[in-house]
Amino acid sequence: MKTRLAIAAILLVARLAGAQSATAPATAPDYLPVNLDHALTATITIDVKGSSLADLADTFRSMTHANVVMNWAALDRAGIAHNTPVELHLKDVPFEQVVKTLCQILPATSSRLNYTVGDNILTITTDAELGKANVPMLDDIDRLTAYTLEKEITPEKRAENEKFLEAFFKEVLIQAGEPMDAKGHALAVKRGTLAATVSTRGKEIVEKARRQLGSPTKPGQYVAGTTLTADAKKTAALFAAVRDQPLATLAQQAADHPHGLNIALLPGTLDPASPPPAGPLESAITDGGILLIGPHKALADRTMLGIYDLRDMIKRRTAKPAQSASPSDTQDAIIAALQSAVTAGDPPADGWKKFDAGPPSMTPFNGLLIVYATPEKHRAITEALRKMNP
Repeated sequence: MKTRLAIAAILLVARLAGAQSATAPATAPDYLPVNLDHALTATITIDVKGSSLADLADTFRSMTHANVVMNWAALDRAGIAHNTPVELHLKDVPFEQVVKTLCQILPATSSRLNYTVGDNILTITTDAELGKANVPMLDDIDRLTAYTLEKEITPEKRAENEKFLEAFFKEVLIQAGEPMDAKGHALAVKRGTLAATVSTRGKEIVEKARRQLGSPTKPGQYVAGTTLTADAKKTAALFAAVRDQPLATLAQQAADHPHGLNIALLPGTLDPASPPPAGPLESAITDGGILLIGPHKALADRTMLGIYDLRDMIKRRTAKPAQSASPSDTQDAIIAALQSAVTAGDPPADGWKKFDAGPPSMTPFNGLLIVYATPEKHRAITEALRKMNP
């Protein structure tokens, strides 16, 4: 399977190189679509520079013999057109990882790109499009609203918790692309109940965030999605051997697969028609083992939610005989030490903020630490908490 797809890739890349600006006409496939589950795990090789997105979609269909649909109307609203150029240099990578990487590097302006799989069809679309078709939801979160670090919950503290949680869940939806614009979308927390009208996808996002609040990550453990896979570790080892080269040099050599690295370039990395990106280029390694290179802003947008449990650390420190600080003050001291440890030598360019000011953010909530950061920063937080909590 791998050999057949690799040969097909070489032939199709050659065809694209000769007609990179052309948009292939829509024609019926001359094959029976394969099972999409098999196509997603099959490894493919993509080596394109400046090819249009429409041509790349045709390449996907031809290489994988799978149903691939581009939601052009949704993509157009996000600033992505048929002729948007794409640069990918990936060798022997699972097809689904190629699609994930494509969604990360396309220069969307108003909504993040995403993809769905269903009915043997892979559809590339946007979060905003997935945020349609609203449904009502009710969720009992009384335990969350009734918790406090202090000795007892007061009516004032419960009201404060409800206000915080309402803002938190709204921000989770906004970060995921759900338009919280009061036009069919709404969310409120009252009397220990979360009531919302959101998309089906938005409901799943809220439920996932609530589960994270109920079962936060213990100190020393990794937030789901931040551990380095075997492929990512392999890429990290290869990248370590060439770290002395400027990232711009690696990006320019990407077409030759330097040192076996799979590289994807984000918008603004090597665009001769645009001014140089502000500040140096940065890099990140995805869980699929792909090295992303791009300006800080492009990589900083790749944030994810993580919730860490500091309650045992706070209890142990406040239980010491010489400890006179309150649980809230102890929580603040732990977070200050954590921020100092995580940012030493590699601070976020725009600093840590509260979650409602946008990522990267660290926000305490009754012994929990709510963090929006890149996977790299989450790994740094995990290691720092491991050292602070022996």
